[in-house]
Amino acid sequence: MAKKKLAVSHAGSQGVFSLVEQDLLKQLDSHHTELMYGHKSYRVNIDIVSHPFEVAMGKMDEKPTNQIMLHIFWTDAETEAYRGHVKDQLTVWFEKLAKHSCSNYLVIHATFQDKSAILHKFSVTRTSMTERIRNDFGSHRADKTITFKAESNNIASSQSWLIAVSKIRDSIIRSVTLKLSSLEKNVNLIRDSHEEEDFSLFRYIEAKENLTLLYELTGLYEEGYRSGEEVLSLFRQYVFNLRQCQIVPWIEDFIEKDITNWSGLSLSSDISIKDLAPQQVNSIQLCSLIFRRIAHQLIALQNPRDLAKKGLSFLLQTVQECAILKAKYPRGALVVWVYIACIEILEAVKRSSPLNNMDVPEALAVAKGQLYNLAREKLYELGTLAGHVGDDSEQVGERKEQGGGADTVMSGESGSVLSEEEIDVLVEGKRNGENRFSLYQTQILNFD
Repeated sequence: MAKKKLAVSHAGSQGVFSLVEQDLLKQLDSHHTELMYGHKSYRVNIDIVSHPFEVAMGKMDEKPTNQIMLHIFWTDAETEAYRGHVKDQLTVWFEKLAKHSCSNYLVIHATFQDKSAILHKFSVTRTSMTERIRNDFGSHRADKTITFKAESNNIASSQSWLIAVSKIRDSIIRSVTLKLSSLEKNVNLIRDSHEEEDFSLFRYIEAKENLTLLYELTGLYEEGYRSGEEVLSLFRQYVFNLRQCQIVPWIEDFIEKDITNWSGLSLSSDISIKDLAPQQVNSIQLCSLIFRRIAHQLIALQNPRDLAKKGLSFLLQTVQECAILKAKYPRGALVVWVYIACIEILEAVKRSSPLNNMDVPEALAVAKGQLYNLAREKLYELGTLAGHVGDDSEQVGERKEQGGGADTVMSGESGSVLSEEEIDVLVEGKRNGENRFSLYQTQILNFD
């Protein structure tokens, strides 16, 4: 999955922006910046993508990837050009920013010693851009105006350009910090009402998704991991409370829910809680969506050991929750889901391993072995249900003894061989993951 980046917008002179774009992206991404958030200080790199202003404003919504952290108006206009059209462009730009309550902007004025690389040539500057904007738009906007001087063929060597980049970096960091605080406040407000009748689990997950996504965009993967764990823990706490007959209104929506899709866990998809219909979501879909976000953070942190351990725990607990919630599904459905999920997690473990690390720690080897063993168990169980493998009680006992306890927690689905009608139901329910199922089956059988 392609790495997501913080978004900024550009307006004004395309010629100036094109000239500085590559060096701007390089300078922002290559220097660590301090981000103060909560009571902690983080060292982050700013990785951005810049959209044309009109495009950016048209796609703005609550999703952090569509939130513009900084709007920049670029210009190299001098007296005549400023009076001729740039002033009017700025007027319209400021009006649109005000309409959308955007206060995070900069006006950057470039003065080049060699003007041949720019599309337009203008007369010699007589009044600074800061003074013009102060006179025309007020001092509060002049304070957000920067001028830098450089040779058009050597931007990076200009000290004033480096100062301008520093100002851009600080403005983005300030915008990110304010957005993080706002999102966290919203999350806490919703979470504090989790025992009230009007609490919406989906609204809470959506708020958490937005916060976690902004963590990802700024490289705060540890915080993103903890955020995902909090959501999963909240849901599971109330599922297990059902054993003590402690029921909150929103958990009732998951009791005795039909599970009609068991195509497997997909960690590569980018599905959001907003893409799901609350009335149709079952516990497996919900927990899979939350775990996917957790897995993304561990992959980014290159932490395969915790990903394998968390993945195994996730599978065991999710199946337990199906039993507690009395979920309804055909025989064999959970076996198919667990089998495909095991291999999906193992593929992610492989992707998250550092390329230059040839050593496999013992803890990682153990966790991977448990996942492979669980996948083997489920494949054997599928064969038994389909009538392709004899269910020899002595062999089953040996497999459970070698399984390290994992399979004893995940109760198998015993009973008579599946009928043709039951097999057809299973095939239909995993149709979306059928190609992966065939591929993974080959991998498991050939694994040594």
